[in-house]
Amino acid sequence: MNLRKTLYTVIDMGTGPVRDRHEKLLINKVNGVACSLIVLSLIFGLLFYILSGHLLILIATTVESLLFVLIIALNYYKKHALAALGLQLVLNAAILYFGLLLGKAIDGLWLALFLIVTSFLFLKTAAARRISLTGGIISLVLIELNKFYPVVTPFPFTPAVLLVVHYSAIAVILFITVLTLMHYLQYNKLLVTAVKGQTRELENANRSLKVFMRELTHEIRTPLNAIYSIAQLKLMDAPDSPTNEHLHYACHNVLSIINNVQDRSKIEAGKPDEIKREAFDVRSWIQEVCNIYRYLARTKAVQIEVETGEQLPHLMYEDKATLTKIANNIIGNAIKFSPKNTTVTVSMHQLNGQWHLAVADQGAGISREKVATLFDEFTRERISFAEGTGLGLNIAQKLAFQLQGHIQVFSEQGKGTMFIICLPVHECKKIIVADGHPEHVDNHIFHGRKVLLVEDDHMSQQYLHKYLHSKGFEVILAEDGMEGLYRATCDHFDIIISDIGLPRMEGRELLARLKANKYLAHVPVIITSADTAIKEDLLQAGAAGCLIKPVDFKQLHKVLKDTIIQAILAPEHRA
Repeated sequence: MNLRKTLYTVIDMGTGPVRDRHEKLLINKVNGVACSLIVLSLIFGLLFYILSGHLLILIATTVESLLFVLIIALNYYKKHALAALGLQLVLNAAILYFGLLLGKAIDGLWLALFLIVTSFLFLKTAAARRISLTGGIISLVLIELNKFYPVVTPFPFTPAVLLVVHYSAIAVILFITVLTLMHYLQYNKLLVTAVKGQTRELENANRSLKVFMRELTHEIRTPLNAIYSIAQLKLMDAPDSPTNEHLHYACHNVLSIINNVQDRSKIEAGKPDEIKREAFDVRSWIQEVCNIYRYLARTKAVQIEVETGEQLPHLMYEDKATLTKIANNIIGNAIKFSPKNTTVTVSMHQLNGQWHLAVADQGAGISREKVATLFDEFTRERISFAEGTGLGLNIAQKLAFQLQGHIQVFSEQGKGTMFIICLPVHECKKIIVADGHPEHVDNHIFHGRKVLLVEDDHMSQQYLHKYLHSKGFEVILAEDGMEGLYRATCDHFDIIISDIGLPRMEGRELLARLKANKYLAHVPVIITSADTAIKEDLLQAGAAGCLIKPVDFKQLHKVLKDTIIQAILAPEHRA
């Protein structure tokens, strides 16, 4: 037991201050092989001396053993690279010395195998390996030449002794080679284990990050819901107020960042939002998008000009929500990187079966090297007066791919940058009412209709109630799912608006209960939620609409209008 403990102590010499496990294993490998060679040198040196009577063999093996002790000492004094190279040089010298003295008793093929294996397993740098392999090749050539043109006279052995020496040398070389390979396999196993461990840690970290980002964006939406509602109501009351415009834009900007993070998570998970194309007036749409950014542009003394080609169809059939996300990122970046007293030009035209949405600024421009990586994730372009978030362009490009399109970039330093969103033309031939019409035109269909608002957050209650009341609705409040179900059963409602996360009974269960009741199944139910991932499930469960918090009043207006018009056109479904 003491001998084994001593052996492990010798093998571990010089590993104390080393933190890297791979480096420590290499030191163990050098010390272990040196110990093995000390023992083998003394045993076989004594054996060959007894068999042959040549004292030089015993002296040489003793000197060799002392040199291997020196190798261990070098590791002890933290000269690890020198110890590894020294081990290889001593092996080369020993092979040359004994190869010349033992002559035909040593097979050059086994020596070559041994030198190649040890050169690649002991030495880490290419220079050290070249030195070792070069020395080994020279030694082998000298040994083989000496067999045919003797300069050093080999020891004369009897046939029996020659046979013992020959197979003993092969056994030693095989033993050291196998021992070295075992160390290598152990090192390789350790490396694989470390890589697997790091992979698991990265996967866990990535999973935790995704959960954290999902929960964080979900939690941010709750307070943002109240702030965004306030901003929208204030803008409705005083649309020309710079303060109200600033508040509305700031909320919209935060919401865009949250949406970018969620879109990235969905795309990474391979579950992007399903493409839902609808007919809309493309000219009214781009004016509406640009109007959101006009306040930001005015604060920087930047003008936004909109140009549309005559050949471009008025009505397009496309995923309006996805298209809006792309345009928001591109137009927002253009304004952000524009210096004062310049113009951002937003133009649309049709060319070669595609329609192009081009956004050009008069900024500093982007170098050719940076353009090549502009759509990479978290790429940031810094200039003196603005900084990109590093995520918007990457998301915009991926969303454009989903719409079977792409984004091109043309930039000249000192003159500006142009982004062109290229998409296939899906022209809509039917006649529709454009979304750009003022909301008050539709308010008459809301007047006197009764809506049940099921919401436990008092801030959301207050501002949704104020908005719905301003449109002519009679609003009844319920603060949890059980109360909502009770009020829906006891009274008649044209529409029910319910939050998804409610006490006592969640919105999902409330929806299921309402749809299961034959007297209430006809009542349209609009669900509000901060979780974008459940939208499709709720629509399949029978919801008339699903609005993501913070609720955009324009989207709410559209859903309310569509829902009531559908109810008017299908009176047979009413109780």
